[in-house]
Amino acid sequence: MAKRLLLASLLSIVVAVPQAWAGSWLVQGNAGIGMPAGDAGSSFDPDLSVGGSAGYWIPPFEFGADVSWQESHSNDEYRDQFNAHAEQSYLQYGIHARAMAPLSGKLHLLLGGGPAFYRLAGKYVSPSYENEYSSMTVGVHGDAGLNYWFHPKWGVGITASYHHTLLDAEDTGPPGVYTSFSSVTLGFLVHR
Repeated sequence: MAKRLLLASLLSIVVAVPQAWAGSWLVQGNAGIGMPAGDAGSSFDPDLSVGGSAGYWIPPFEFGADVSWQESHSNDEYRDQFNAHAEQSYLQYGIHARAMAPLSGKLHLLLGGGPAFYRLAGKYVSPSYENEYSSMTVGVHGDAGLNYWFHPKWGVGITASYHHTLLDAEDTGPPGVYTSFSSVTLGFLVHR
């Protein structure tokens, strides 16, 4: 049911918004560093975070869909505590609303967020036990950043994001699963 609701929301954005208002499409790709957070976040090292979004921009607002992926590996603290190694990744896909207000000239402030689905996948390896696990959940994400428009049709941006899932860490199986994360990414933006 939840997947159908998200699909219907995305279709309504793609079909209805362009016909209702005169604006332009905005596409963004980004990469940076993802940092685990929450109770178990300190047991994992920061690692790669990549993502992208597409939306309809009616200045100063943009409405669209986004996807991101982040992975992490356990650090020495985790290995000392559990005598094990763990890997964990999140695939996030959702919808968002963002405001992009001009600060000065070509520099714009970005604030936004929205609901999302999260797919957790991980692997836990100890001397006597190995387990691969996965789980689906919902959550929310918030974004704040700066975009600089080098040209009227393209620019670059830096974005800090925080993702909070409603995942119950105890239901995933192995110890020390983190349920929220943040990221700082650099991106390339194009609109037409």
